[in-house]
Amino acid sequence: MTKKAALFEVIEEIGFGPFHVLTFIVCGCAWLAIGTELTLITSVAKAVGQELHLDPLGRALMVTIMFLGVLIGNLLSGSLGDNYGRRIVIIVSCVGIIVFTIISSFAQSAITLTAARLFVGAALGIGQPGIYSLASELTPIWWRFASSSVWQSSYCCGALYSALLLLYDDPDLQHLHWRWLLRMGTIPAAACLIMSMFFLYQSPSFLATNGHYDEAVKVLDAMKWFNSASSVSSEFTPPHQMLTVPCGRTLGSKHPLFWGTRCCGQRLLRCFHVSLPISYILAACTHFHCCCPMSSDTPVQLLHCLLADYGNSWATCWV
Repeated sequence: MTKKAALFEVIEEIGFGPFHVLTFIVCGCAWLAIGTELTLITSVAKAVGQELHLDPLGRALMVTIMFLGVLIGNLLSGSLGDNYGRRIVIIVSCVGIIVFTIISSFAQSAITLTAARLFVGAALGIGQPGIYSLASELTPIWWRFASSSVWQSSYCCGALYSALLLLYDDPDLQHLHWRWLLRMGTIPAAACLIMSMFFLYQSPSFLATNGHYDEAVKVLDAMKWFNSASSVSSEFTPPHQMLTVPCGRTLGSKHPLFWGTRCCGQRLLRCFHVSLPISYILAACTHFHCCCPMSSDTPVQLLHCLLADYGNSWATCWV
């Protein structure tokens, strides 16, 4: 009897193709939504403060609370993704972004707005690790780094979209219609939600680990169909009840909420990968508001900065 290949070997045999391009488009839309939300809230802080009579500390808190929500979402995402699947986490993230952003656009008090932005941040944080995990578990090893660099550059596209909205609304950034801007900012998240519902597949690794062998085979069959790899067998060796992972721990035993079913080293590494870009984004926004004068060409300056960042994101593909 011929020995069946391991799951990762089947994915390697299927290879990179249109299936992965479609997956990265959906993941790119998720990062597009993240870039849009983070750029808009920092840009409309002054307009929000004027309407709701916030002092500088109140405006700063409105922006900072969102990053606190991202931290909370990151901590919860691992366990949610390990128990309910990466695809569900991404869908929940999109729904949260849309719902709480719309709520914040109707806020009539600083407390309501701050609470809504906290949940928006949590929704952003929940989706980020799920995007990383799903993309890496569906992609052949050789393509993982270059592919992730490409779809992560969609964050810059989201920031560019925000800059264009600001340029259209008020080039001087002095009389912004911030409620309208926030609502328009939910369009990328809505697009990601629709595409996730119809075109995003669950991770076969998650399905196989949780005993859903037939469903994992169906995902592999879809990969074969999209990538024209009909000669590859979708059958693989089902994982054992306890799987050894590289750091010496095992899968199958449940750990506390913030640790999920992965080993500590993997979870810490995942948190590092998520925290690093967040720190960079926060530092860039702070630098922009502190150092760039509010002149008529401010949105144009923002566009120039974002185009430079977009070029840096693509450059990482070749380093």
